[in-house]
Amino acid sequence: SRPLTFGATMRFSPQKAPGNLIKSFVRLGELLPDLPTRLVIAGDGELFEEAGGQVAASGMNGRIALLGWRSDIAEVLRELDVLVVSSLYESGLSYSTMEAMAAKLPIVSTSVFGTKGTLSRVPGNILVPVGDPAALADGMRRMATLSEPETLRLELRRIGQANCGYVRRHFRRSYINRRTLELYRELI
Repeated sequence: SRPLTFGATMRFSPQKAPGNLIKSFVRLGELLPDLPTRLVIAGDGELFEEAGGQVAASGMNGRIALLGWRSDIAEVLRELDVLVVSSLYESGLSYSTMEAMAAKLPIVSTSVFGTKGTLSRVPGNILVPVGDPAALADGMRRMATLSEPETLRLELRRIGQANCGYVRRHFRRSYINRRTLELYRELI
């Protein structure tokens, strides 16, 4: 069977902490040495080359793929079983998190503003402390061991379906327009 695939779509910048994500995945390999896993990261930015060096130094070249900039994010997301967010901070819910939720993926994320408030409302997603690669690795381990291997992907799909339902309910234009109008009325 194919490896359990963790992944991210990100700008390779200090804010997104790609180095922490790579460290976390290497640690996951130590925690679950018998579980076939992959890490796929799409994106580009100032830390892309540094991340490539980190992957090479990890000895996990065959299990970690840095895809570079991609315009076909929906296709990339279809390859993943779990989205991982390693951000150190966000000003709100990240676009990549909303895309992953809409793509029916479960999420392991640092507990950053915006993301924390949304993911905590959907059971099954895992939030971990910010800036702690060991905690992020443990979150991935917890997601990878939610159930027996035979039923794991079914359980991951259940969480992903719940994420998709949440996004459809709370980020529809009609819902946002109604909530904005309610807020305006409260302010007047």
